[in-house]
Amino acid sequence: PLRESAGRARKILESAARLATDSGAPVPARVAAARLLGYLPFDRAGEVYEKLLGNRHPIEVQSATIEAMSTRNNPRSAPILFERWSELGPSVRQEALNLLYRRTDTTTALLRQMKDGKINKALVDLERRWQLTRKRTGAARVESYRLAVELFGETSPDRREVLKKYKPALGLTGDPSAGREAFKKVCITCHRIGGEGFEVGPDITDVHSKSRETLLSDILDPNRAVDPRWINYALVTVDGRVTNGLILRETSEVVVLGRGDGEEEVLTRAEIRELRSSGLSLMPEGVENDLSLEDMADLLAFLKQQE
Repeated sequence: PLRESAGRARKILESAARLATDSGAPVPARVAAARLLGYLPFDRAGEVYEKLLGNRHPIEVQSATIEAMSTRNNPRSAPILFERWSELGPSVRQEALNLLYRRTDTTTALLRQMKDGKINKALVDLERRWQLTRKRTGAARVESYRLAVELFGETSPDRREVLKKYKPALGLTGDPSAGREAFKKVCITCHRIGGEGFEVGPDITDVHSKSRETLLSDILDPNRAVDPRWINYALVTVDGRVTNGLILRETSEVVVLGRGDGEEEVLTRAEIRELRSSGLSLMPEGVENDLSLEDMADLLAFLKQQE
């Protein structure tokens, strides 16, 4: 009976490759078929993945293909993604980045692509830059760290020096309109103001009542005083994937992480190999690598005008 069931399952999986690439089939059926490809050996599915990530296929099918590739988390996914990178739209690119971040070797390969100018380093958000530029051990992680520092600059551990460097921004007259753009650049993934952003971190609707000095300190030295509710946790799965975020909920069976992009990730206890607190705020240090003194003055002006 098991052999008979396995035979039927094999036929379904093999037909999934044909259906997923059939441009005349309904998109929902192609999406379902693409997701099933994740259960095929990579040797069989790899060629189909490359076809489905071409820009002539619907974005829903491309997204389902990334989801299928995530099922196996095979390092051979990286060359396929790099080959098709120019054909991927913004949303699918973000899904591809999330897949590449799941392994140290594929993260390193991504950073090499950025160093060579083949992929724009601006796609890496502030939180991820902060994670990548923290010192690592092990040959693969050391290379990843070295490339990240070369691309994004090293985050200074001396927050007092950074605050001293940016104190002149308090004396500048900022432009709130330009400050809105600065907010979108470095804050929007975790905070929400005026209907824009994600409510992952603390509520900052009262920022207008804070002094500019306090705001500057909060932005540049987020670990000075951390509320336990907003401490970042690092989670390692049994298959080696690393993810970070806030613990939103947990039970005896599952842990729900809130990530900086506003998404939630549910993992069963059986999937988790290690769960540890970094002791640090979810808000990353290193904002100064993305903001000039003028940018900081603009951001402060935008925050102070909020009602």
